[in-house]
Amino acid sequence: VAVQASEGIKEKAKQSARQEAEALITRARSEIQRERDEAISELRKEVADLTIAAAEKVIDRSLDKEAHRELIAKIMEESDALKKE
Repeated sequence: VAVQASEGIKEKAKQSARQEAEALITRARSEIQRERDEAISELRKEVADLTIAAAEKVIDRSLDKEAHRELIAKIMEESDALKKE
């Protein structure tokens, strides 16, 4: 009886450890995905800002930054759509 109880306790401990490990892996994957998405978003913003700065220098005039950002976002969306095709 004691051996069976001991085996039951060990099996429950193993199952609990597996569940905790799976939960940890799931949380880690979610965190990695979130950080990846944030990095991509930040990179796109930086590219947009650099593109705006370069365009302003090339055409030698200051244009509305928000209009530039929207134009660049549209171009990037179209570019992403082309990559997916």
